[in-house]
Amino acid sequence: MARLFLEKGAGLEVKGNDGWTALHIAACDGHEAVARLFLEKGADIEVKMRYGSTALHLAAYNASNGHEAVARLFLEKGAGLEVKDNDERTALQFAASNGHEAVARLLLEKGAGLEVRNDFGSTALQLAAGSGHEAMARLLLEKGAGLEVKDSDGRTALQYAASNGHEAVARLFLEKGAGIEWS
Repeated sequence: MARLFLEKGAGLEVKGNDGWTALHIAACDGHEAVARLFLEKGADIEVKMRYGSTALHLAAYNASNGHEAVARLFLEKGAGLEVKDNDERTALQFAASNGHEAVARLLLEKGAGLEVRNDFGSTALQLAAGSGHEAMARLLLEKGAGLEVKDSDGRTALQYAASNGHEAVARLFLEKGAGIEWS
C-alpha cells in the first residue's frame, strides 16, 4: 500500500499538524519494510516532529514488536545517536525510561552516550530508575553508567528510584554501593 501511495505521488516529507511524517509513523508502529521503502525513496532520517523527536526516538520510545529492527535500520542509514528532542532527550533515554532493553543494548553497542543529560540534567540510568526498570538499570550499570551522577536538582539514580517507590531498583543500587547520605 505504501508503495502505491508513493507511485501516485504521495510526499514523504508532508507533515501532519503534529509534525509527523510518514517515516515517523512507520517508526512508531515498528514497520521496518515500510521505513526501509521510505528511506530508499529519499525520506529524511533526521526530520523532527513538532516536539523535536526523530524517527529513531520514536522507535526507541515505542520499542515493542519490530522496533529493534527499525532502530537498527535507522542506525545503519546514519541516524544520529545523540540527536536530542526539544526536552534534550536522546534515543537511549527514551529506551531507558520505557524499559526497552533490546533497543538500549543496540544503541549502546553503536556508541550512545551513557551520561548524556536531558533538560533536567537526568541521565538514562536516572530515567530507568525513576520508571522502575530494574533490568534496564542493571544493563546501564554493566555498561558503566555512573551511579552517583546527580541531576540539575542534585538527585542521584537511587533518589529517583526511592522517590517513585521502586524498591527492586533501589535495592540493586544499594547492592552496587550507592551512597545513602544525601545533602
